[in-house]
Amino acid sequence: MLFHCLNNEFTSKIRLKDCGLECNNGDICIFDGVLYVIVDNAIQRLDFTKLQDGIFENCFDTNTKCISLNGLEIDSKNKRLLYTSEDYEVVCTSLEGREIFRYKDNCIKQAQSLAVHSHGFILVADTGEASNGSIHVISEDGKERRTVLHNCYNKEPIRDICFDKFNDRLAVFEPSYVEIYDLSGEEKPKDKNRKKAR
Repeated sequence: MLFHCLNNEFTSKIRLKDCGLECNNGDICIFDGVLYVIVDNAIQRLDFTKLQDGIFENCFDTNTKCISLNGLEIDSKNKRLLYTSEDYEVVCTSLEGREIFRYKDNCIKQAQSLAVHSHGFILVADTGEASNGSIHVISEDGKERRTVLHNCYNKEPIRDICFDKFNDRLAVFEPSYVEIYDLSGEEKPKDKNRKKAR
């Protein structure tokens, strides 16, 4: 039924390509009408008000290289970008590229996927084969880390993570399945349109 409802609903206004075409793309995110893309060793942007131009602007250089997946997320509370580097660091910058902090420690072997909670804390999925699917939380200022999930159900490497609209559920994507975790310890927003699970 769901697939039938979406029949012919998606149309492409414009097809965009990277300037070099030989580039590797790492990840994308959207914030305030701007599309941000990791392309090789830079973050590029495209303002949706200039969509017809189809030109990506170089925001700033990074140490990403896009050999594998690089995480890219927006911290909408603090209006800043977070991405993972080729050295598996979590890097936080302003939207213009000014570095705010860089986080790396021995507990996170391969940081490649990020999710930012509306309160500003950062969840990092350790995607390395030896990690058994661990997830860590980094404080908003990048000074503290805590492991919140030592391993996922099948102890498989995590591919990606994301929060739902209300930031009270975390979806964890692994090679053979998806796990959904309910977050606890905070008051959840009340939404009269949200249906209760039965």
